[in-house]
Amino acid sequence: MPINKYGTCVVEGDKYCIAIEYKYYYDDMSHDRLQPPEEELTIKKVELNNIDITDFYWDYLDNHEAVFLSKAMEHAREN
Repeated sequence: MPINKYGTCVVEGDKYCIAIEYKYYYDDMSHDRLQPPEEELTIKKVELNNIDITDFYWDYLDNHEAVFLSKAMEHAREN
């Protein structure tokens, strides 16, 4: 049965707080047993210290999103 959920992953530092809103999709029955489950994470909004930086994220950080994407993916899997 497919899972569709929305969530927010918060990454806090001493002088910053980044909130990443995402949509998470997971379907372990979408393929036969020889194929891995289907999984997708879509970033919907990014805020830095309560300021919307979504456009900045897509324009400049998308190529370097591995840290944020992996944190959001981990959050989605655990919650």
